[in-house]
Amino acid sequence: MVPMEINNLNQNSRQDPSSNEPPKQIPFYKVIISVIQASFGVQNNKNRERDFTQGKFWPFVVAALLVTVAFVLTVATVVKMVLANK
Repeated sequence: MVPMEINNLNQNSRQDPSSNEPPKQIPFYKVIISVIQASFGVQNNKNRERDFTQGKFWPFVVAALLVTVAFVLTVATVVKMVLANK
């Protein structure tokens, strides 16, 4: 079923050649929020479709790396604090 959903998104993302409007750029803070929601599996279908149709690839890669590093550092800090209190 997943390939069918991706295929539908690809068909929806095609722009009308007669349209002169460039696709809207998603603000980086919305990319970060979208990556966080997707990592927890709570992103809604509307945002997911927006990301696949309007978003470019690299901002999502950068956001995913930043969110992953922040998550790992947070977990490491919490573990150090808990172990220091033993």
